[in-house]
Amino acid sequence: MNKKYLISISIGPVQDFIASARRSRDLWFGSWLLSELSKVVAQTIGEENLIFPSSLSGNVVNKILAIVDSIENIEKDCQTTLKTRLERIYDSIFDEIERKLGKDKNLFYRTEAEAQILDMVEFYWAAIPLDKSKYDDCRERVEILLNARKATRNFNRVTWGKNVPKSSLDGQRESVIDDTKINDVKIQRIFNLRKSERLCGVGVLKRLAEKGNDDSFFSTSHVASLPLILTLKNDEKTKEAVEDYVREITRLLNVIEGIHKYVGKVPDGLESKVFGKYDGHLLFENRLADLPFENKENLEKAKEALLGVPEKNIEGFLEKAFGKNKKPLPYFALLQADGDRMGTVIDNQKNPTDHKKLSEALSTFANDVKTIVEKHSGCLIYSGGDDVLAMLPLHTVLGCSRELSDKFAKDLKGFKDVKNISPTLSAGIAIVHHTEPLQESLAIMRNAEKEAKLVDGKNALAITLSKRSGADTTVKGSWVDDRKTGKSFDERFKWFIQLHLDDALPDGVAFELRDLWVRFSNIPSLRKAMEADAVRILNRKKSEQGLSKVSKDILGKLEVLILNKDLSLEDLANEIIVARDFKKAYKQAGKSAIGGTI
Repeated sequence: MNKKYLISISIGPVQDFIASARRSRDLWFGSWLLSELSKVVAQTIGEENLIFPSSLSGNVVNKILAIVDSIENIEKDCQTTLKTRLERIYDSIFDEIERKLGKDKNLFYRTEAEAQILDMVEFYWAAIPLDKSKYDDCRERVEILLNARKATRNFNRVTWGKNVPKSSLDGQRESVIDDTKINDVKIQRIFNLRKSERLCGVGVLKRLAEKGNDDSFFSTSHVASLPLILTLKNDEKTKEAVEDYVREITRLLNVIEGIHKYVGKVPDGLESKVFGKYDGHLLFENRLADLPFENKENLEKAKEALLGVPEKNIEGFLEKAFGKNKKPLPYFALLQADGDRMGTVIDNQKNPTDHKKLSEALSTFANDVKTIVEKHSGCLIYSGGDDVLAMLPLHTVLGCSRELSDKFAKDLKGFKDVKNISPTLSAGIAIVHHTEPLQESLAIMRNAEKEAKLVDGKNALAITLSKRSGADTTVKGSWVDDRKTGKSFDERFKWFIQLHLDDALPDGVAFELRDLWVRFSNIPSLRKAMEADAVRILNRKKSEQGLSKVSKDILGKLEVLILNKDLSLEDLANEIIVARDFKKAYKQAGKSAIGGTI
């Protein structure tokens, strides 16, 4: 009888590699590359041997579990495959860089760039002989061994170090672009650099590589502008305004129009019939400086053009295309979702067959995520197993989050933990400014997801509003009907948005309620007085811009929330405050009725 082995493999780095992103392109490609490296390792192991993931379709997570006949050459074969795949990716990119540089190709330190990329990859593995009758014990032992191996880090001699500035993305590796030419317009265009930005070999790979014709990504500015872009009228006047605008920007840049476009095939329904493949960053004056203008004079001309100076060829572009006083909103949503209790659910699968069925269910969910995100006008960054990372406009992120949660629950309902509970999906949403440093925005998103995980029973949603002034505001609650109101958190939150859309709730009421909480929340004996004062505030407020009293039905429902001991006055006030920013996006997108009940 042939001996078989249970092998567990980890490919990295994960957070350091994916999170070190200054642009959405960096994030987008970093996520894909890690999946691609995991996929080629899984192919080397053999798809027929895989337990987790169950197949090679879609994204492949960086953790692989399989049953193999031999482990004799496993590390050598996998390392060779990884190196070959990386070389195939970066060779074509670096060849193109050198072609564009021509006689100045020495300005790009290719040897150091290649060494940095190859040195980046982490490959760890552990294996033990498999006893199928004790599969769960074997899996526990091999994971302990793998964790021990990962704790014993490799420290290879650095061959690519130089006394030059570090990368702007993560500050870990030296720049591979001649620093004396870093602000040269030609160099900025070739490497897609912002002013004074440096890139290491890994950064150049992220910035210039393309995943293929079937994938696309948006800038953060494009996602923020989608509520406006998707309302563009498909008429000759609007088309003419867009073409005039793009033609003038192109003339000032002295480059072809492709500089303004996002990469890849646009998903069905996301390419505006009028704005086409042009990226929404063209609608923000403060983003023009990021484009590679040949001189300051042309940049100033472009700013004037965007603002619609009458004597310009594209006068009043925003007004002509979108209507009077219409400008894109500067905020967008970052969403991260993750399965609850997945560790205990995995541990409860006692044999390879059940474990692989769970893996297949996760693959089914992960493969459907892209369709769900794009249905809601979003841009998927990563979907693997129970992990999701995406960018969405404010007016669609709630619906997308709910659909992802429902889909996960449906796909995983056949699997239980030791308490006979099926896994659920919790999500964190960060509402951030489109020019906020991406690493900071990602940190806010991850903290929002942690807040969702703190909700009793999880299966929750947390939303953090991070305005450019003031402290961040977080609201959260369960996807299912809770004891606070008898309704799910997202239904209650949508009700608040609807109140704002209907102008049925004065803007100042939430801030007065929160101030009341700040003054009296630490004095338990005054709770009833605080509640009475909160009701008084509601009754004296007027809606519809001060023309009408708040309706009795709305007052009654708000009073119930105020008197509910499971929902603090602070939480109630914060939900109303955060909902107001969502209202702006729904209104700009032309949405007047979104539902939501209490």
